[in-house]
Amino acid sequence: MEKIKILLIEDNPYDLALIEEMLAEREDTRFSVKQVGRLAQGIKVLAAEQFHVVLLDLGLPDSQGLATLARIQEKNVDTPVILLTGLDDEGMGLEAVEKGAQDYLIKGQFNASLLTRSIRYSIQRKRAEETIRKAKELSEAINQINELVDLSLDFQVIMERILEKAGHAIKADSAVIYQLENERWKIISSWGLPRIVIGEIYDPEEMAFSRFQLDGQQNILVTEQTNRRFINDYHIRSLIEAPLTSGDSIIGAVSLHYHSPGSWFSDSQYDFAHKVAKTLSMTLKNYLLYEERQKSEERYRYLFQNANDPIFIIDRELKFINVNRRAMDLFGYGLDEFVAMNMVDLVPEEQIPRIQGELKKRESMEALDKLSTNIRTKWGYSLDVEISSSPFVERNNVMGSIHIVRDVTESKRMEDEIRYQATHDILTGLANRMLFMDHLALSISQGHRYNEIQAVMFLDLDRFKSINDSLGHAAGDKILQLISGRLKECVRETDTVARIGGDEYNILITQMAHPEDATAIANKILSSMNKPFAIEGHQLHITISIGISLYPTDGEDAETLLKNADIALYHAKEQGRNNYQFYNPALNTRTLERVTLENRLRQALERHELVVLYQPQVAMDTGQVTGAEALVYWLHPELGLLSPGNFIPMAEEIGFITDIDDWVLETACAQNKAWQDQGYRSFNVTVNMSSKQFRRPDLVDQVRRVLNATGLPPRFLELEITEGTAMKDIEYTIPSLNTLTGMEVGFAIDDFGTGYSSLSCLKKLPIRKLKIDKSFIFGVNTDPNDKAIVATIIAMAHNLKLEVIAEGVEDADQLEFLHQNHCDQMQGFLYSRPIPAEDFRRLIM
Repeated sequence: MEKIKILLIEDNPYDLALIEEMLAEREDTRFSVKQVGRLAQGIKVLAAEQFHVVLLDLGLPDSQGLATLARIQEKNVDTPVILLTGLDDEGMGLEAVEKGAQDYLIKGQFNASLLTRSIRYSIQRKRAEETIRKAKELSEAINQINELVDLSLDFQVIMERILEKAGHAIKADSAVIYQLENERWKIISSWGLPRIVIGEIYDPEEMAFSRFQLDGQQNILVTEQTNRRFINDYHIRSLIEAPLTSGDSIIGAVSLHYHSPGSWFSDSQYDFAHKVAKTLSMTLKNYLLYEERQKSEERYRYLFQNANDPIFIIDRELKFINVNRRAMDLFGYGLDEFVAMNMVDLVPEEQIPRIQGELKKRESMEALDKLSTNIRTKWGYSLDVEISSSPFVERNNVMGSIHIVRDVTESKRMEDEIRYQATHDILTGLANRMLFMDHLALSISQGHRYNEIQAVMFLDLDRFKSINDSLGHAAGDKILQLISGRLKECVRETDTVARIGGDEYNILITQMAHPEDATAIANKILSSMNKPFAIEGHQLHITISIGISLYPTDGEDAETLLKNADIALYHAKEQGRNNYQFYNPALNTRTLERVTLENRLRQALERHELVVLYQPQVAMDTGQVTGAEALVYWLHPELGLLSPGNFIPMAEEIGFITDIDDWVLETACAQNKAWQDQGYRSFNVTVNMSSKQFRRPDLVDQVRRVLNATGLPPRFLELEITEGTAMKDIEYTIPSLNTLTGMEVGFAIDDFGTGYSSLSCLKKLPIRKLKIDKSFIFGVNTDPNDKAIVATIIAMAHNLKLEVIAEGVEDADQLEFLHQNHCDQMQGFLYSRPIPAEDFRRLIM
C-alpha cells in the first residue's frame, strides 16, 4: 500500500490533532504527516523534501489569506494544495481553487472520509493534469521536430535543431547522432557535448539500442553491448539509444543522455526517443540521398516524393497540380485521380466555406497558422490533418499554394485516450470522481437557472470485501463491471453514473420534476440487484445501499450534496443495508455523534477508560466460586459506565476489536495470577474472544505470549467463543482449538442453543464446557419450551462429558430448576453482578 506524504501547514494544535486523528483512522490508506506552524517553515520543508499533497491553513502567524497560497505556488507548483478555511472563508476557498488550489475544506465540516477523498482526488487530478500536460508537450515536440525537417536543406542544422528540441523536450543533458559508415559508428552531430565529439568512431560491438536497465535496488546496470567507452569518457549516467533505419537496414542511431546521478528515462520518454528516431531516420536517409544527388536536377523531385508528410500543390482555383508519393500512399488516390479533383472535394461539406477562405489566404506571403481539418481517403474514412502552407511562385507570379499535410490522427487519438483515462474509471468505463464533479457543477448551474430539482446518490455495495477475500480480486473486478452495467441501465442518458473508488458509486439524476423521481430510480436500482451474478460457477446475491440528497433543499454546492448523500448512505447501512434513505438534517447530528463516539473509542485504551469487571461463576452443588468471567466495560467520561453491548459491536465494525481483545486477555490473566500470588485459591478466568480475534493466524502465539508474560499457568485460562464462531468454519476452528487445548487452555461455547450446531460437529470440538444462553434461562419459569430446551442441553452435554453453566440466573425459581436438572454451574445477578477486581477479591477471601 502506497504511503501518502502530507505536509500540514497548520498552527492550531486542536485542528492539527483532529486532522491527524482523521488520517489515522483510515485503514485503507497509509499517511505520513509532517507538520509545521508557519508558512516560512513550510516553504523551507517543500524545498528540501517531496510531498504528495499540502494541507494549508490560510490563517497563519506569518501569512494571511490568498497571499499564503501565492507564496506556496511561487516556490512549488508541482505539489497539489488543499486549503483549510474557516466557515466564514468559503468564498476565499472558492477563489483559491480558481487560482490553482486543488480543493478546499471548511474546518469543522469535514470528516475522515471527506478528508481522505479530497486528498486522493487532489493527487489524482494533479497527476492526471501532469500526465496530459507531459503527453501534449511530447506530442507537440514531435510535431515541431517533424516540421524542422522541412525548414532547411542543411543537414547539420536540421540534426542539431532536432537534437536540441528532443533534448529540451525530455530534459536530457546531451545527445548525439551516429552514422553507420563502413560497419563502424561515427558521431556526425551532437548537442550538449564538446564539439570535439563529432567525428569519433566506435566499433559495432560497442553499440546497443536500449535503455540502461535497472536492478531490484534501482541501481543502473550497463549491458554488455552498451558503448562503455563513450559512457566513461563523457560521464553518462543513463541513456537511450534508438536505431535510425532505412527499410530493413540500420543506417545510424540517436542517443540521448542524462549526466546526473539517480536519473533515468521513463517509458514515455523511451517511446518519444523512438519517434524522434523515425524522423531522424527519414532525415538521415534524405541527407544521404541528397549528398549522392546534390548536383542532380532530380534533387527537388526526390525530396518532394520522399517527404515524411503528404505535399499538395494546388492552383488558384484549388485544383490539384501535383502531389507526392506519401499523399498517394496515405489517401489512396493515384496522381491522375488527384489532378482530376479540387481540394474541397476531400473535406467535409460543412467545412468547405472555411477551407476555401483559408486556402485562398495562403496564396499571400503572410505567415498563417496551421489549418486543421479532415481529409477523406479513397477507402471512405477520414484522417485528422494539420496543413502548413506557402505560396507556389514561378517567375515572381503566384500560381497557387504548396501544402504540407501532417497526419495527426494517431496523436489526436492518443490525446483523446489520455483525456478519457483522466476522466473515466479504467475498470468499468464509468465516469470517475473528477468528471462526476464537473457534471455535478454544471447540473447545479442549470438547476439554479431553470429552477430544476437534481438528485445526488451515494451508493455502496454491501459486504463486498467478503467477496474479494473469498473469490479474489479478479472475480471482484468482474462483479464491479457487471454492477456498473446494471446501474447504467437504471438511469437515463442525461444522468451520470460514476465509480469513485473501491465499491463506491455516485449517480447524478438531472432535470427531475419531483423528488419522487429519485425514489423510482432508487427502487429500480435495488430491484436490478435481485438477479444473482454468475461468477466462476457461483451464483452471487449482492445488495446495495443508497443515500440520496436533493438540490437545492439538501445543499446548493457539490461538496455539500455529496457529504449529505454520504450521511444518508450511512443511515441506510444502519437500517440493515439493501435500502435507500434520503438525507435530513437530523441524520447529520446522529452521524456526528456516532463519529465522535467512534473516535473516542479508538482512544479509550490510551486514556485508560476501559475497565475489566469480573462476574463470579458458582458451583451449583456447593455454592463455591469456581471461576470468573472477565467482562470489559467502558468508563466514558460523559456517558458513564457503558456495558459491552453498547460499544463492542461498534469496535467490531471499525476494526478495533482485536486491540480490545488483546488488552482484556492480558489484563484478566495478570489479575488471576495476582490473586494466586496473594494466596487465594486457584480458579479459571474466562475471557471472551471475538470472531475476528479467534480467526487470527497468530492466535496461538498471542495466547502463549500473554501466558508467558503474566506467568499464569494455562490450565487457569478459559477462552469463550460463541456457538456461531465455532461452527462458522469448523475445519478451520479445530486446529486452533486442539493446539490451545494441548497447552491445557480450556474452551467454552457461549450462547449455546442460539446457533445451528449439530451433534456430529459438536463432538469434534475439544471443548469442556457449554454455556446456556440467558434467553432460555429467562423463560424456564413460564415457557415449557424453554424448560425442555434447557433440560435437553444439560442432558446432552453430560452425555458428551461436558460441563454446563447457565448464564443470566436472576431468581430462586430459575436456580431451583437448574438444581433439579443437575446443571453444574451458574452465573447471574442472583449471585453477583460483574464487579471490580478489588470487590471480587473480597468475595473470594
